[in-house]
Amino acid sequence: FTVEEFFNFVKGTEYDPECWTIDQLEEFYYVPKPVPFTVALYLRNLVAYRTLRKLGFRGPQQTEAAKNYNISAGEATLDWLNPSPAPFHTYEEACIIKEAPGFVAEEEDADE
Repeated sequence: FTVEEFFNFVKGTEYDPECWTIDQLEEFYYVPKPVPFTVALYLRNLVAYRTLRKLGFRGPQQTEAAKNYNISAGEATLDWLNPSPAPFHTYEEACIIKEAPGFVAEEEDADE
């Protein structure tokens, strides 16, 4: 399997950079590559990039925002947001907690 065979195999598919949209090229260029590279850290950077993108920050603006702010896409539970040992309950900044999409309030369950 040669390099030429590989490039001929991906030519014209979604993996061919010549077929990418401007948004895909921007994502490829502006998502930080961690050193040393791990897939887990790269995926966290990708989530942070896409979160900022949804908030309206384009690639170059994200570079400037990263210098001034700690960018986080949130965690599933509060315990992952606290350092160890946990500090006294003073939250200067509100924590970002993601809720499972299938959540149903208890009041709605009681009505049924």
